[in-house]
Amino acid sequence: MRRFLEVIEELALKDLPLLGGLFTWSGGLNGLSRSRLDRFLISEDWENHFRGAIQCSLPRPVSDHFPILLDGGGTRRGPIPFRFENMWLKDEGFKELLKGWWQGFNYSGSYSFILTKKLKAMKIKLKEWNSEVFGKVGVNKGLALDKVSYWDNQEQLRALNEQELEARKEAREEFKKWALMEETSWRQKSREIWLKEGDKNTGFFHKMVNSNRRRNCLKKIKVNGTWLSDDHDIQRRVVRAFKDLLSDPGGWRPCCNNIEFDRIGDEEATRLDESFSGDEVFLALSDLNG
Repeated sequence: MRRFLEVIEELALKDLPLLGGLFTWSGGLNGLSRSRLDRFLISEDWENHFRGAIQCSLPRPVSDHFPILLDGGGTRRGPIPFRFENMWLKDEGFKELLKGWWQGFNYSGSYSFILTKKLKAMKIKLKEWNSEVFGKVGVNKGLALDKVSYWDNQEQLRALNEQELEARKEAREEFKKWALMEETSWRQKSREIWLKEGDKNTGFFHKMVNSNRRRNCLKKIKVNGTWLSDDHDIQRRVVRAFKDLLSDPGGWRPCCNNIEFDRIGDEEATRLDESFSGDEVFLALSDLNG
């Protein structure tokens, strides 16, 4: 132990305080032996890059070790765009729910206008359903795991009756369901669709998502020989650059006076949104000449 502490000091590493407990392993006779065997060691540069990092212990459903989690606080990003989640399709009755919503939207106008309005209404409906009914996958998975742990702890104290055994079985099935949902979600985010679902590749998908985020993250930009790393400065410079590209600079431009351009009238423009008639389809096929 002394040598271990000396190595930590030589490498200038830091052991963050452990939240949620004082030890990460217990065993021995009647579980009286306890020790802090697991820990994250970080450098000063790493801590400066990920401010607010903490390590905490997690529940242990089967092992004699408490898993520990290093939370770096994440990266600051803008609003998350809407994405249709493939895991929703695994929820029983979801397709019928979608069909009912779609048929319940009534709009009048051109076909393109109706499609646009229905898609926008469907997006709002899906967001509400996901927030109020479906919930967060990680939270639902954790609740199911808590139920499994509860019945396992009860079994340590006494024999479970048939109803309690059935309740534990349902909790385990619920945990499997949300674990598969989580894997499906991370698979979609990772874009690694060549791997088969259900093979418990959630850890790999998670790593690929983090890799994509690091690659797509704009941490700093160089403007006129100066590097900018502050989020506000980067946003301001990017907005200014696009304003310069897309705004009217004024000054001289070629004159188009007295030049005639072909254009269609209002009546012809309205006809572009009309549906094709049977006669028009027949004539178009006839003109293909076999």
